[in-house]
Amino acid sequence: MSALNLDTYSLSLITAREDILSARSSTDWAVFTYEKKWSLKLLDSGVGGLEELLKKFNENLVQYGLCQVSDPSSGVQRIILIYWVGENVDAFRKGVAAEHLPAIRRFFKEANVVLGAQKVGDITQEVVVQALSRVPPPARAFQKPRIPAPMRWWGPSI
Repeated sequence: MSALNLDTYSLSLITAREDILSARSSTDWAVFTYEKKWSLKLLDSGVGGLEELLKKFNENLVQYGLCQVSDPSSGVQRIILIYWVGENVDAFRKGVAAEHLPAIRRFFKEANVVLGAQKVGDITQEVVVQALSRVPPPARAFQKPRIPAPMRWWGPSI
């Protein structure tokens, strides 16, 4: 069976995604891969940005990279999802991964852009900037959480 399994490692998947999205966390990338029976799992995460993430891709694997990058045109933090299919991946695994891509995109719905790659040279800063320029900025930029103002009672004094 080749159905995508997001349940087995759901806690680590969700935690990694939330770390990348959180203004409180320094983690800015994570890479995911398959384990037996098409279970998606967290392989690694870190704070070195796109450059460090690219070093984690393997030519023999299908992997997904989630990375926070700064949009140079606006300075806003954006999220990219990299769909990595290594050059040495066989046709069957490529086909199954292609079937999983819609579900992966839904799971990582915060990604502003999805980029496909087979080798590290496919993803450059220029490619990322060009891809980000084709999509509108998010309605809500990443910001530190606001501390709400204290509630005030406008009714009669008791």
